[in-house]
Amino acid sequence: MTKCPECAQLLAPEARACPACGHDLRARPLADARDDRDEEQDNDELLAAVVQEGAHRPPPPWVPSLEDRMKPKPNTNPEVDVVPAPRRVSWWRRLSGR
Repeated sequence: MTKCPECAQLLAPEARACPACGHDLRARPLADARDDRDEEQDNDELLAAVVQEGAHRPPPPWVPSLEDRMKPKPNTNPEVDVVPAPRRVSWWRRLSGR
């Protein structure tokens, strides 16, 4: 048994309309379906629409420009990046344990 696509009422296999809501169950061809669809033209039109839409909008302010991203960042706190020099102890003091 099938169900009505509108109200989900169970239907008999030979039903042409839903007894609950009156929905017509006969298949009908779509009026706006195109048989001569050109996929390349559709893609070109979609790309043109996307480019046209994006041409009027500036980039968001939180996205840095490519030039800003390529510049080296200045070191604001040089003491943080400096590795401390190891404490030098002479070999004689290391051997004697002082």
